[in-house]
Amino acid sequence: MTRNFKIIFALLICVINLFFLEIKTTQINSQNVLYTHLFIFVIFFGFNKIKEMIKLDNPPITYYLSINIFRIIFSLLFLIPKTLHFDKAEKQYIINFFIIYFLYLFLEVCSLRSYNKK
Repeated sequence: MTRNFKIIFALLICVINLFFLEIKTTQINSQNVLYTHLFIFVIFFGFNKIKEMIKLDNPPITYYLSINIFRIIFSLLFLIPKTLHFDKAEKQYIINFFIIYFLYLFLEVCSLRSYNKK
C-alpha cells in the first residue's frame, strides 16, 4: 500500500468516526476524537518511520513485537488521564479509542501483507 493510500484511509476513518458521533448520542466531543486520531496517527506512522530508518532485511518476530509493545505503552500512557476519573463518557471515549486503534492496526497488517507479497 502506498503512503497516500494510508493517509487517505486514516482521514476516512476520522471522518466516519466524527459522522457516527454526530448521529449517535454520545458524550464524546469532536475535539477529543481529533486528539485521539492525531495521537494514533502519530504513533503508527511515527513507528513506521523508525522501522524504515532501521531497515532490517529479515527482521525477527521480536522486532515487530517490541514495536507493538511500545505502541501499547504509549497508548496506555495516553489513556491514563481518562481512566483516573472513570464514568460513562470516559468509557465511551476508551471504547472509541480502541476501535480506532484496531482499525489502524488492521491498516498496518494489510500494508505489511501487501509488502511481503512483493
